[in-house]
Order: sequence, then C-alpha cells, then structure tokens
Amino acid sequence: MATKIKTDELAAAVDEILSGYAENVVGVVKEEAQDVAKTCVKEIKANARALFRTSGSNSYANSWRQKVTAETPEGVVVTVYSRKYHLAHLLEHGHAIVRSGKMIGRVRARPHIAPAEQNAAKELEKRIKIKVSGGAE
Repeated sequence: MATKIKTDELAAAVDEILSGYAENVVGVVKEEAQDVAKTCVKEIKANARALFRTSGSNSYANSWRQKVTAETPEGVVVTVYSRKYHLAHLLEHGHAIVRSGKMIGRVRARPHIAPAEQNAAKELEKRIKIKVSGGAE
C-alpha cells in the first residue's frame, strides 16, 4: 500500500530511501569483493602451479595471499599479493638474460596474474549486479 506524504516531506523521504539502498549496496560490495578475492587467489595459485609443474615446488604458488587493506563506510579495498613479488613480476612480464654484461636473450612472459585479475573483475561486477537487483543468491 502506498504511503502519502506532503510535498515538503518529499526530499526527506527520498533521502531515507536512497540512504537505505546505499547501505545495502555497500554491504554487498564489501562481502562480494572479499569472496571474489579469495577466488582470484585460488585461480592464481592454480596458474602458478601449472608454471612449475615439473619442479614439484609449490612455494611460489603458496606465496599468494589476499587481505583487506582499507575499509571505509563507502567500500573496501582488497589486495591480492604474492610474498615473492619480484618473481611474480619477472614471470608475468618476462625478463632479459644477461651474461658478462651482454644481453644474450630474453625469457618469455608467462601471464598468470592478469587473466585471474580480469576474471575477478568480471565476476565481481556480475555478482554485485545480481545481488543489488534482488536476483538469486
């Protein structure tokens, strides 16, 4: 049933409705960002294990973590990182091979972080749209 309000109370009523909606959206974003970050870490670990499948060492893959680096009333910042960040950069972008001051070649890049990041961004957007629009859980 519709509620009748006076015209001078319209601004306050709209403000109340929008603030409730904003609180709902912020809650959804915080929850989903953390869930998607966990999924992103799992995907990067799987991709990293595939890079080193012959060596049997999973230390690089196991170095991936996620943490909440900032949380405000407006949202949350979740960081996915590797404790072996130098190796992560070299693997993702490739690097030169230098011997005796001469460049003798180049190691090819093995992108394993960027695809997981792109998948996470798409997944986060999809999940937020579903939850905010009142879609299925």
